[in-house]
Order: sequence, then structure tokens, then C-alpha cells
Amino acid sequence: MTVNQFIQYYSLKAIDAIVMKKKYFGMLDHYVTFLGYHPHSNEPVFVANYTKGTRVLTKEEINKFTEVLEPFKIDYFDGNKYQREEGVERALQLVGRKDYDLISNNCEDYKTYIRTGKFGSMQVQDAANGLMLLGTGLTIAGGVSKSKNLLGAGLLTVGVGLLLDWLEKQKNE
Repeated sequence: MTVNQFIQYYSLKAIDAIVMKKKYFGMLDHYVTFLGYHPHSNEPVFVANYTKGTRVLTKEEINKFTEVLEPFKIDYFDGNKYQREEGVERALQLVGRKDYDLISNNCEDYKTYIRTGKFGSMQVQDAANGLMLLGTGLTIAGGVSKSKNLLGAGLLTVGVGLLLDWLEKQKNE
């Protein structure tokens, strides 16, 4: 399926995001956002924030993405025409930045910023919540079994979860 066929098949509109996973057991989602068609060339425009920074993806980059990533769902934007236009403007304002970070400025943060004007990543928040829950369980188990090692591991895990949670909340401060 060509890129244009993909866009038509899924009825993509500006600011809709393609959620991709690494082929063969990928755990993290990667987001590529469709901005619509270039006004002069009528070529589809996709943007993403990844290790090379925030950029408009070339056809070659899209093809490379699909070698290691596969689309598994579409995250449709439910805003109106004007919200989509504002989102496209926000997306283009950040193109060229090279400050990608898995925790504090990842592809989901960029997708969220395009749509809302605020950064946020549910994947980071879910990781923080999971670590806090796991750490609490380990801490309780360490206390019940009187295992200092288990208690220490639990407290450390809770601490890392709290740190991630705090970092996620600081993104828009």
C-alpha cells in the first residue's frame, strides 16, 4: 500500500497520528503525525519527534520507519477545522529542534503538544505509576519478610516512579 493509499484508506486528516510499534515485540508506541498535504507539491506531510529531532519526514524516512515499525492503530484527532490548523502551526514551530529525550520530550509529547499546546506522555505516566505500584508491593513484601534487600529495592523503585511522575508534571511548568 502506498502512502497516499494509506491516507485514503484510513481517511486521515491533519493532526491525526499513526501509532506505530517496533516489529517483533515492540513495547513502546511511536507516534507519527499527518499534517495534510503540502500546498505546492500536494505531497503528504508527516512529522515526528525522534532521535534525530523534530522533523518533517521525507519519503525515504517514512520508508525506513516502516522497515522497523508497523502501524497498529490511528489516533484520530476529534477537534474542529480551526483546532487542526492551530495544531499544524504548533507542529511546524518545533520542526528543527534536536532535543529529543525518551522521558521528557518524546514523540508522544510532540503529538500531545501539537494537539493541545501542552506536552504530555501517557507512556511515561504509565511507567511512573507502574514503578510506584511495583515498589509499594516490594516494600510491603520486604517489611513482611523482614528482608532489608527487598525493602530497599522497593523504596528505590517507588523513588524512581515518583521521580518520573514529577518529571512528567514539570513538562509544562
